[in-house]
Amino acid sequence: MSQDKKDLLNLRRLPARLTVEEAALVLGCRSYDIPVLEQAGLLKPLARSEKNHVRHYAAVDVEALARDPKSLSKAEQLWRKRWHNRNHNGATQQVAGNGTDYELAGRNGNGS
Repeated sequence: MSQDKKDLLNLRRLPARLTVEEAALVLGCRSYDIPVLEQAGLLKPLARSEKNHVRHYAAVDVEALARDPKSLSKAEQLWRKRWHNRNHNGATQQVAGNGTDYELAGRNGNGS
């Protein structure tokens, strides 16, 4: 774990706004898991962000999610379902956050 991550977790009080990476660190997940929480309505960004803008989340919302066992359980189920679907379903996958489907190459690398 980098020193920056340790410093964030050891703060007496978190900053009011957290980036995707900081929110993921507080929740104990990866930054690519945060859009799954957004889509399920468990976490909301502070403002509607434009393309290429950094999303921020209210630290109080992230902490509330981190302290609620029922919400964490639901988040874990969503993450597992997402990865199960990505690993076992067809070749079309939805990219989190922008609603666009992309064709992925097949498992053997030749697109079949």
